[in-house]
Amino acid sequence: MLTEEQLREIEAVERAATTGPWMLSGHELYYGKDCFSFHQQIYYQPNAAFIAGARTWVPQLLAMVRELQQLIAGFQRDRGHAWMEIEDLRKKASHG
Repeated sequence: MLTEEQLREIEAVERAATTGPWMLSGHELYYGKDCFSFHQQIYYQPNAAFIAGARTWVPQLLAMVRELQQLIAGFQRDRGHAWMEIEDLRKKASHG
């Protein structure tokens, strides 16, 4: 799982880069209504840092999302089992 420090670093780099969404068409990178040459603007330091970091961060963030999804599924399963147990106890209490 990513640490708070790592998440803050990713957020800082993301905020410094040109706003998105970005779309690539050939050698042109589009953002919003504007377009810039990929080769010219890739070297704009905040964009370059964002692109370079994405190669490491995206897999980490995907792994974190998958881990959180599994935790949520486990909580939902546990909650379902707990409700079944509560219902069983209510039935026993009303018959006993």
